[in-house]
Amino acid sequence: MAATVATSAAVYGGLLPAQHILFFAPWIYKKFPPEIWRLVTSFLLTGPQLGMVFDPFLLWTYGSNLEKDSPRFTRKGDFFVYVAFLELTIVVRIFFFHYTL
Repeated sequence: MAATVATSAAVYGGLLPAQHILFFAPWIYKKFPPEIWRLVTSFLLTGPQLGMVFDPFLLWTYGSNLEKDSPRFTRKGDFFVYVAFLELTIVVRIFFFHYTL
């Protein structure tokens, strides 16, 4: 959550250009060296203005409730693995359905 707020504040405050963190497949797959960090940092950018406050808050609220009260996430790292799997699924879908057609 702190990384989400810090990244969004840096981008919307003008300290960090957005093109350094956004997902753009040609820069990841065809450039040397590949810019692998884009696979993770693209999920750290929230919406401007109130979205910068509400998106991390809701992620923390719903994420902590799911991690504590859900019968599907019984071990400590289960929720993290679930979120990482969702991110990977989104990236694979974007690559295969958008850049291969």
